[in-house]
Amino acid sequence: MWILITGTLSTTSLLQAVSSWAGVTYVVGFYLIARRSEQAYTQDTFRLIPVEETRLYLGNLLSSFVMFFYIVGVEVLLHLAGIGIGWNALRKDMGSIFSAHPVDLGPNSPWDIAKVAMIIALLLLVVLILMWTTITFVHLVVSATSNFLPSASKRLVNFVLYIVVIFLVVRVAAFLIVLFSKVTSSFSIGGGLMNLWLPIAGMVLVIVIESAASVFLLKKWVETVPN
Repeated sequence: MWILITGTLSTTSLLQAVSSWAGVTYVVGFYLIARRSEQAYTQDTFRLIPVEETRLYLGNLLSSFVMFFYIVGVEVLLHLAGIGIGWNALRKDMGSIFSAHPVDLGPNSPWDIAKVAMIIALLLLVVLILMWTTITFVHLVVSATSNFLPSASKRLVNFVLYIVVIFLVVRVAAFLIVLFSKVTSSFSIGGGLMNLWLPIAGMVLVIVIESAASVFLLKKWVETVPN
């Protein structure tokens, strides 16, 4: 809309608009999906379904992924449409950039680059799963403590939990930024792959522990609330 008002419409305007708002779309979509997903653990509508807690947990996690990747699919289609519309201009710009700054892969083959790209994609997928399992775990802990703690103690526990979660999120984000900067600044396939596999293994372990704890809380401590 702003492009139309200012009169700067071009063949790359769609791609620019979609790329500019992609981050906001993902954040808002993730929040809405997570909010809806957490309601399934405490509302009568879902908890009274005759299904075992482990299946409820895994099914809810899977449905969250389906909804999130639906958003990703829409974004990909919009980006492809923008690239198709502005292809001539983009090809000209990319040709100028590559002519001025040739890409040197060094000793790495295109297949080596592809392997690292796939492992980075796997890392991002594991980070997404970890975010969901952590949100679910904290939400279930808060729901469980609210059943037997007095109001003052409950508020204190919730405050401490949220502070811990924020701290962990910041630490994980800082760790990933440093990790990516090391991998991209001195690009060595062998060292790069090892640097990526270690955090993936650690996060998978945390996901398993959080999931087991969440299922235990669902079975023993978390009670439903009326809709």
